[in-house]
Amino acid sequence: MHGTTSPSDSTLFDEATRRAAIVAHDLVTFEGDERFDTITSFAAALTDAPIAMVTLIDEHSQRHLSKTGNDMSGAPRSTSLCAEAIKGTGVFVVPDTNSDPRYADYPVATGDPQLRFYAGAPLLTAEGVPLGALCVLDTVPRAGLTPLQAQGLTTLAASVAAILHTRRENKALRESEARLRSLADALPHLVWASDPEGIPLWINQRWIEATGRTIALDRPEAFLSVVHPDDHALIAGRWKKARATGEAFECELRIINAAGEPRWAVIRSVPFHDDSGQVINWFGTATDTHGYRLAIEERELISNELSHRIKNIFAVVSGLIHAASRGVDQGAALPASLLDRVAALGRAHDFVRPRGADGDGAPVTLHGLLATLFEPYRIGEAPRVRVSGANPPIDDRATTPLSLIYHELATNAAKYGALSGHDGWVTLDCIAGDDGTFELLWREQGGPPIGAGDRPAGFGSKLIETSAIRQLGGTLERVWHDGGLEVRLVLPGGALGPA
Repeated sequence: MHGTTSPSDSTLFDEATRRAAIVAHDLVTFEGDERFDTITSFAAALTDAPIAMVTLIDEHSQRHLSKTGNDMSGAPRSTSLCAEAIKGTGVFVVPDTNSDPRYADYPVATGDPQLRFYAGAPLLTAEGVPLGALCVLDTVPRAGLTPLQAQGLTTLAASVAAILHTRRENKALRESEARLRSLADALPHLVWASDPEGIPLWINQRWIEATGRTIALDRPEAFLSVVHPDDHALIAGRWKKARATGEAFECELRIINAAGEPRWAVIRSVPFHDDSGQVINWFGTATDTHGYRLAIEERELISNELSHRIKNIFAVVSGLIHAASRGVDQGAALPASLLDRVAALGRAHDFVRPRGADGDGAPVTLHGLLATLFEPYRIGEAPRVRVSGANPPIDDRATTPLSLIYHELATNAAKYGALSGHDGWVTLDCIAGDDGTFELLWREQGGPPIGAGDRPAGFGSKLIETSAIRQLGGTLERVWHDGGLEVRLVLPGGALGPA
C-alpha cells in the first residue's frame, strides 16, 4: 500500500516564481476545462474514491478547476490539503485526517461531509513549478493508494499539466501575434500574413490607410484587388513559382492607393516552415518606392540634360575657336579674343548655377545676368549700360547665347562705340509683348559717329547672329545712327525659359 508523503520531504519553491507561472499559463481568471471533468471522473473511478478535484493554489486560496462527487467551493490556502501536496513532487497522502494532528481541525475534516482520506499529485509546469493538485478524497480512512493507483494519479496529473502547458503556449502565441500586429501597424509598410495557399490571414493598419480598403480574408486572389491590372500577370507568376519551390520572392509593381493612383512598391514575401519543411504561413511586406523611382527617373533626365548642355558648351567653344581662327590675322590676338569670350561665359554661368543650386528659391532673372555681364564697364557707382523694363526669370539654356550676344555688343561698344569715351552710355530696354514675344533694344548714345560701312562684319557680328537666330530662334536688326549702334533683338515665347 502507498503511504503518506511527508511535507518535510518537499522541494523548495519561490512564491514569486509560482505567481509568474500562474500568469504565464493564463490562469488568473481561468475557471476550468471540460477535459478536466473527464480526468477527475476517471481519477475517482481509478482510486475508488467518491470525490476527485483539480485545484489551483494561488497566493491566498485554493480554487477548484474541476470537481467530481461534491459541490464544495474554494478554500483558504492556509487550510488546504492541496497546498500541502504542492510542497512535494510525488503523491501526498493523508490516510486519516482525524488521527493526524496537523490536519484534524481543517474544515474538510470537521465539516460536512467530514473528509477523512486525502491523496493528491502536484500539477507541475515544464520547469517543475507546482500550480495546484489533482486529488481524490474519501469520507472514510484508508491505508493509502495501491502502486497502480498512485501511478495512475500521477499520470492523470501530468495530463492536466500538459493541458495547462498548451494553454501557456497558446497564450504566448497570442501575445506574440499581438506584438507582431502592433509592430506591423507601426511600420510605414504594407504588411500581411497568409496561409500556404495565399489566403489572407490578416493585414496591418497601414494597408487600410494606404489603399483605402480592406480585403476579403477568404480568397487567394484578394491581394490582387490593390495591384495595378497591368501587374497582375507579374505577381501571379512570382507567386506560382514561390508556392512550387517554397522559396521567398521579390518583385516591383504598382499598388493602387486610396486616391486611385498607382504607386510603385517592392513586394517581398517570406515563407515560414514547420519542422518537416512544409510551408505553414507566408509573411509579406510592400515598401513604397515611388519617390525613389521618380528620383531615379529625374536624375536620369537631369543627367541627360547635363550631358546635352556640356555638348552644347563644347560646340560653342569649338565654334569660337574655328570662327576666330579664320577672322584674326595676328596669332597673338586669337587666344586673347577667345579668353575674353570664355571668361564672359564663365561669369554668366557663375551667376546662374549657385542660385539654381542653393535651394533658396531665388529665381535667376534677365536683369541679374545682364548686370553681371556689364559690371566691368561701370565707372564708380554709375552703370554705363542702363538696363530697364521687364525682368523675367531665365533658365540656363538661354544663358550662353544671351551672354555671347551682350558680351560682344559691350566689347564692341568699348572699342569703337559709345563706351569708348567717357561721355557715352548705353540703354537696354526689355519689353514683354502681349503675344508672348520678348524684345531687347540696345541703344548706344554719346559715342563717336560710326556707320555700317565703317566697321566690317567680323567674327563678333557672326557670333551675335548665330546666338540670336540659331540658339534662341529670334530675329536681329542693326541700325547705325549719329550716337552709335542700335540693335533690336526679338525673341519668340519661351526662348528665355518657363514663364
